[in-house]
Amino acid sequence: MAIKRKWFRLIMVTASVFVFSFCISLGMTMVNNGFTPDFLLVWLRNWLVAFCFAFPASWFLQPVIAHWVHKIKFSD
Repeated sequence: MAIKRKWFRLIMVTASVFVFSFCISLGMTMVNNGFTPDFLLVWLRNWLVAFCFAFPASWFLQPVIAHWVHKIKFSD
């Protein structure tokens, strides 16, 4: 499958945020609520909220962090 390079950042940020918000919201829901009868509903709501916060944060912070990391001198 060939996708234009201009879509790389959108796909990368979306995929990263999707996976990380999934994992963190799952863990935090388990820690805070335990396995209650409405666990799935609570977790999915928390996941949506986490994604809505994480996506814009990642979209705007990723270039800044990449700039900082590129300034580091790495050795072999």
